[in-house]
Amino acid sequence: MKRLVTLICCFTAISLHAKQSTFLYFEDKNGFKDSIEVAIGLTDEQIADIPELGIGEAYIALREGPHWVWIDGPHDYMMSRVYAYKPYDGFIEKGRQNLWIRADRLPITISWDKQFFVNNNLMGSVLSDWNIWFESGCEDEDVPIVKLAFEKSYIVHYTYVENSYNCTYQNWLKTVLVKRIGLSVGTIYNYGESVEIVPNGLSATKIIHEGHIHILRGNKIYTVTGQVVE
Repeated sequence: MKRLVTLICCFTAISLHAKQSTFLYFEDKNGFKDSIEVAIGLTDEQIADIPELGIGEAYIALREGPHWVWIDGPHDYMMSRVYAYKPYDGFIEKGRQNLWIRADRLPITISWDKQFFVNNNLMGSVLSDWNIWFESGCEDEDVPIVKLAFEKSYIVHYTYVENSYNCTYQNWLKTVLVKRIGLSVGTIYNYGESVEIVPNGLSATKIIHEGHIHILRGNKIYTVTGQVVE
């Protein structure tokens, strides 16, 4: 337990090492708050120094400690309080780290400084609870594709019914029910295959098709969330 307390205290110091950082803020149904740091410009050595907890310790902290939101750490099967961004190639899924949120805190409001993502050209950054992003999701799907450079906040609801959190529930430690939301920080070039940023400067026409609103820009048709309609 002393190690757990020491590590939690160390999390407050990581921002001093970050070249730049911002936070995602979480406010639960009772007004209690928590946050997760997004740090960019870190060296490999600084990333290696980010405090982490093993899964078991992290779940104890999640259940009993002051922090009710955690995120996947830089190393496999570890959890942390910091998302450390390093530029990468390929689809946005490659940068995904899961946020682990105590389900009994839902509904929660997640908010952030969207200008940070704009200023640092991280226009591809997204939140999503889809299990396989941009293709198919788990049964919950309360958080579709939320673009951090275009929105300021998002409300995550409590949508649990029996077995509906299957892909957000840790089977090896069933003492706490969690909601899992993927956070992926990236540039416009890291977007998923079926999601694009709708280009500026083109006239737009709204189309109603089978009860859904589509947007025609140039020679492409988009959904309201930016997916290209085939």
